[in-house]
Amino acid sequence: MTATLLKSSLTPPLIAPTIHRLPNGLTIIAEQMPVDAVNLNIWLSVGSAIESDDINGMAHFLEHMVFKGTAQLQSGEFEQQIEQRGAVTNAATSQDYTHYYITTAPKDFADLAPLQVDVVMNALIPENGFERERHVVLEEIRRSQDSPRRRTFQHATEVTFERLPYRRQVLGPASVIEHLTPQQMRNFHNQWYQPSSVTAVAVGNLP
Repeated sequence: MTATLLKSSLTPPLIAPTIHRLPNGLTIIAEQMPVDAVNLNIWLSVGSAIESDDINGMAHFLEHMVFKGTAQLQSGEFEQQIEQRGAVTNAATSQDYTHYYITTAPKDFADLAPLQVDVVMNALIPENGFERERHVVLEEIRRSQDSPRRRTFQHATEVTFERLPYRRQVLGPASVIEHLTPQQMRNFHNQWYQPSSVTAVAVGNLP
């Protein structure tokens, strides 16, 4: 026991994260860790709570659409670059935030991190991709309605937060999603996907 305690006391302390806030409002948090990977999380203060009823579900729909290409990347090219290097990527939306992440080998971080930023901040939101993804989101809504647990949760939030924005569902109702337009989404993206709404967190064996 004594030997174990002495050994643990010699373990170097973890390095505290560094936090930078740039003049444009972007917050960057970085922490060096002795692991063979780097994770980049881009958090945006954008979720269903900031939506109005007539665009409820827009934040989640937009999460799908950011992967449909930028001026520099064709639709699907970002995911292809990620897969070629054995990295992983994903995204999620809640009432209060949307976040996108990649986890990659340290040697690939400098190449892949700018691509992650590009797809999030410079999404083109093309009309053909919009219509295809609308069907995907509508199917997701239909599947959620097949789940008694999710229906119960939805009803509970509607009752509990009757006068608060948290009454709205992250996926939004199908009746709203069916009528959203690409230009509405571009306007939403331009308004909310700004540096002042972004916190970028990089953790791992940073180059």
